Amino acid sequence: MTDKAMEIYELMKTLGYAPDKLTFAIMIKHLGKVGEQELLATLKEECDHYVDPARKVRHVEQKHANQRYLNSV
Repeated sequence: MTDKAMEIYELMKTLGYAPDKLTFAIMIKHLGKVGEQELLATLKEECDHYVDPARKVRHVEQKHANQRYLNSV
């Protein structure tokens, strides 16, 4: 059901829903098992686009919060 899963994944993006880590984990695991290397590579790139920016934002926010704390001490 790889085709159906990819269809739903594309529909999610079209409707403005950002896939989360769990979505990517399930899809990447499945694509690896069924040997869909091209789709797997594409999905991993998209995972970096959707998941890593949020992590980077949280890291920057935490860094600034720590700096504000150190400046107040």
